[in-house]
Amino acid sequence: KMAETGKDNPTARFMISIQKFSYLPLLLIARLSWLQQGIQFAWNIKEDGIFTNTVKSEDLGKLQEASLTGTEKYIEQALLIAHHAWVISLCSLRPSFLSAFAFWFTAQAVCGFLLFVVTSLGHNGLIVYEADERPDYWKLQVTTTRNISGNWFVHWLCGGLEYQVNHHLF
Repeated sequence: KMAETGKDNPTARFMISIQKFSYLPLLLIARLSWLQQGIQFAWNIKEDGIFTNTVKSEDLGKLQEASLTGTEKYIEQALLIAHHAWVISLCSLRPSFLSAFAFWFTAQAVCGFLLFVVTSLGHNGLIVYEADERPDYWKLQVTTTRNISGNWFVHWLCGGLEYQVNHHLF
């Protein structure tokens, strides 16, 4: 759907043309989006003024409502609070606010780089379809992703995303 929307949009076409240069820098800061989405998901925040388009889908809304309920929801929230408290305490050990911010931002960029590595392993070098030539959902997932085999370190690093086909299908 995004490819169809952007097909006749000059800005979208430009962004697609520079994608090979912007992919890594964008993923270095993608972790910031994950931080925001984790909080939004755990507390069932429907709209926040930043990523309102991410929760417009009725299917996503139903999934969000059904995914975290009862004890699981409170455990998720407690773990997110503990994580952020831990990160803040680590940053507070730095001698200045600027140093603390640099430490925090570097940590997010490292996480983004790992996201880049895992995503690239599972997606790059595979078929790319034109918007008007895309196959059905199942064929698209199987032909544009791949599972990765490796040793224990690869499995640990990828955290389950080495099974990209399964991740996209199920």
